[in-house]
Amino acid sequence: MEHSRREYLTTLGAAVAIGSAGCTGNESDAGNPGEDGAKTTSSKIADHTETQSESNETTNESEDTPNVTQIWDFKTNNRIVSSPTVVDDTIFVGSTDNNIYAIDANDGTEQWAYGTGGSINTSPAVMDGTLYVGSSNGKLYALDANTGEQRGTFESYSEGFSSPTVVDGTVYIGSRDGKVYALSTDGNYQWAFETGESVFSTPTVVENTVYVGNFEGSVFALDASEGTEQWVFKTGGNIRNESPAVSDGTVYIGSGDSIVYALNASSGEEQWTFETSSPAFSSPTVVDGTVYIGSDDRVYALNASTGEQQWAIDTGSEASSPTVTNGTVYLGNWDNNVYALNASSGEQRWTYDTGGELVSSPVVTNGAIYVGSRDGNVYALSRE
Repeated sequence: MEHSRREYLTTLGAAVAIGSAGCTGNESDAGNPGEDGAKTTSSKIADHTETQSESNETTNESEDTPNVTQIWDFKTNNRIVSSPTVVDDTIFVGSTDNNIYAIDANDGTEQWAYGTGGSINTSPAVMDGTLYVGSSNGKLYALDANTGEQRGTFESYSEGFSSPTVVDGTVYIGSRDGKVYALSTDGNYQWAFETGESVFSTPTVVENTVYVGNFEGSVFALDASEGTEQWVFKTGGNIRNESPAVSDGTVYIGSGDSIVYALNASSGEEQWTFETSSPAFSSPTVVDGTVYIGSDDRVYALNASTGEQQWAIDTGSEASSPTVTNGTVYLGNWDNNVYALNASSGEQRWTYDTGGELVSSPVVTNGAIYVGSRDGNVYALSRE
């Protein structure tokens, strides 16, 4: 492990506190937003759902399809490729127009915007009144969540970060320079671990262990206090933005080799694998003994203990990391649509066309669904 002192942390004013973030995107900042507007649609995510017990074609349309309406939309000046963070009545989201925005969750009005000088491809984190977000200019910013005023920066001399995660007063974040960094919330550098390749995977921290993947396809378990390696597992493909999920002593992660891996969290020993139809670049979500994960053309529900397929549904293109709540799987797709699926069967409940491809994962809270689109808009949707 290499501890580099090239990096520096600048704090302006009070000590910073750093919170965990959601799923990330990592797209370049090229291109312009698409046309304004969105519409409700009855299109289907696939023409069949394949379960473990049968492979015949069945309809995906739910008998009880709610009416999904747009509450509001907020337009940025370029694509949105990361997931929003919602705290109380404020939505925080970054755009490839170089800005981080604070938006009123009730009516979609701008509260403030802060320009970073580089595109924002990762999700912001908010804790104790401070927002933290990485920019493609190589800086991690600490901003006052209420006003957008800068409180501090950390610079890695690279061109981007993963989303940050905070546990017990320490922020953990991956970087394009191949390192995982640990910074204390009072502004002190703690350690850096060299993985050998870019790290866009958001670190997951459980029981004093940091789990993270790098672009070479390796999954690392690091001591959260010291940054020493506990184990490393090499997959057969690269790991882009997908982050490990840890549940009941097992680490779950997908890879570019079209394999979902379940690893022993203590030893890194392989427990089971599941072969997907294409690279599995979304982050898995584990709920009630089921692993939900997307590939480039399908979404899967797998038994968390055995890896056995419970259902799979064709998406036709790459889906975002799934959000699962109240028996429904929500995801964005490159066909411009937000989809809601029955978590038990995979049956489609509804879709909504945003007018631009979706890399951002939907956030479901306060009775609304919030999602960013590559058309440059943040959408707030309501189910009636």
